[in-house]
Amino acid sequence: MQDNASQQAYCLERMGVVSWLPKSAVVSELTLSRPISPWDTELTSSISEDNCPTSHDETATGFALNSVVSSSMDMEVTQKTVAGLKEELLSNSSVIVEDLQPIEELAVDIAPQTVFDETLVHDICIQLYVVEKRLIILTQVPKAFDDFNEIEQLALKMSQALLRQTTDEWVSARFSWPDKLHNPYFIENTDWMLSALDSFIERYLDGLDRPVMIVAGTQIQKMVSSLRPEAPIMSFPRADIVSLPELYRIPELKREAWAAMKKVME
Repeated sequence: MQDNASQQAYCLERMGVVSWLPKSAVVSELTLSRPISPWDTELTSSISEDNCPTSHDETATGFALNSVVSSSMDMEVTQKTVAGLKEELLSNSSVIVEDLQPIEELAVDIAPQTVFDETLVHDICIQLYVVEKRLIILTQVPKAFDDFNEIEQLALKMSQALLRQTTDEWVSARFSWPDKLHNPYFIENTDWMLSALDSFIERYLDGLDRPVMIVAGTQIQKMVSSLRPEAPIMSFPRADIVSLPELYRIPELKREAWAAMKKVME
């Protein structure tokens, strides 16, 4: 054990540890001395003073020279202007320089060409009824109209009288323009409005048998007349009457409306 302790002390001394304290002692100051090499000087190769780089060494001065050259080149580059570079290029006949002028982009407001028919209303609500796959009723209704049940009963009674049969099969739908649209290009475009109405009506034309169309309301009559000539409803027999809300509020108008509908059914 004593030999091991002495050997450990010898190794620690060779590594630079010159003193140590026991575990119970309070460490106030610890001084370590570490030589360049803790091993024997015989095992290490000595460094001669001739091999040490000096301030006159080429390797040491090479970085300084490179930094001076790069800084001077940066200054020359920054001092060159566009005009000076152009003159330098023009002096060399082997280099072709094009005198390019900057391209100026002009902002031009391109307004889309819209088709607006002032004779047609562009804020309308339309109620559609298809009864017994034979009768098509299009009526104009106010935006704030609430008596849809009453005009629906009126439309079914009219259909029953015109078809001379009970009305057991019927479909109702509503069309509104501009509805939820907010883009003025679409709202004020008459073609878009008429195309939307044409597509809306065409969805309910499948399976009809000898259809007859009743258009109730002055504004909806103008809109239907303005549809494309090849639209399917343009070839249907048609009766123009006042709107169903007007017939509901003014019973005196029913006589004239009945005569126009009776005529188209013959």
